[in-house]
Amino acid sequence: LVLQGFLLILNLRLLPMWSEEVAALNRPAAVHVPLYFLLTHAWLKVTGASDPLYSLRLLSALFGICSTILLDRLWLQKASAETRQWVLLLWMVSPSMLLYSRMAQSFSLQVLLTIVAVWSLLRFIEKSSSWKRLAALAASLTALLYTHSVPGIAVWAGANVLLLMRLRIAAIPPQTKPSAWRMWL
Repeated sequence: LVLQGFLLILNLRLLPMWSEEVAALNRPAAVHVPLYFLLTHAWLKVTGASDPLYSLRLLSALFGICSTILLDRLWLQKASAETRQWVLLLWMVSPSMLLYSRMAQSFSLQVLLTIVAVWSLLRFIEKSSSWKRLAALAASLTALLYTHSVPGIAVWAGANVLLLMRLRIAAIPPQTKPSAWRMWL
């Protein structure tokens, strides 16, 4: 995390403001997917930033660091130490993570919320009778949809496919179950 923090926060003012970043600063919070913009406007008010670009890029870097923590805590707990180290290293030095977690855009928040939403989805699939897991899935998917519709719709569609597949498997008698590949046909 120290290495990732160093890579993400080092010289955030290096590049001039991109047109998308200008839009993020000037766009009102009442856009069609408002969560990121509500968070950025609140962040700017709380920090009292004299340099809003630096402050918003810092917020994106913090979302990137939080996504690494959640990836480790939610997805890699049962992995071997070696696997865990390699995944985290490749995650941290990924050009996409380095670039998008340094931009004043919603990308790193989308990644963070996708990690949580997919994890919540898989936990719900394991035990679909749990109201707590359903509530966690609904909350994480709603947050993702209110951040950006494309990853939100993708996770929602994946959830529907997995749930329909589970229903189909449950309807087949155990002695006649075909292979998982044939189930899709």
